[in-house]
Amino acid sequence: MNYEGLTDRELWELLFQKAEAEMAVYMRELDQLPRAELIMAADEISAMVTCRAELMALGENLSREKTLFLLRLEKPLECLSEAWMERRAVDEGELFQSLLIEVYEDEHQQLLNEPLML
Repeated sequence: MNYEGLTDRELWELLFQKAEAEMAVYMRELDQLPRAELIMAADEISAMVTCRAELMALGENLSREKTLFLLRLEKPLECLSEAWMERRAVDEGELFQSLLIEVYEDEHQQLLNEPLML
């Protein structure tokens, strides 16, 4: 599609409609999933919802270049949510180890700071 001559507002309206249509199809597909698969898709669903919300929050403040870029993508929300999940990916084992050490050190320090009850 040729976007020349369209105002920033018109471009945003096209992107908004495209994102809403993509989200509607995505939600209909989710409706067809069995419960177990739906639970397994929780991170993906969260990413889609977050990216949609953030895109909508940007609204017409999104630069023309970025709006045009997203309009040229077949599925802009899917593209954004996949990138979002990649950037959020952490090693849960490493994160848990870090959390365990932090909790241990906090509790240990509290015990050291408490007066001895004799």
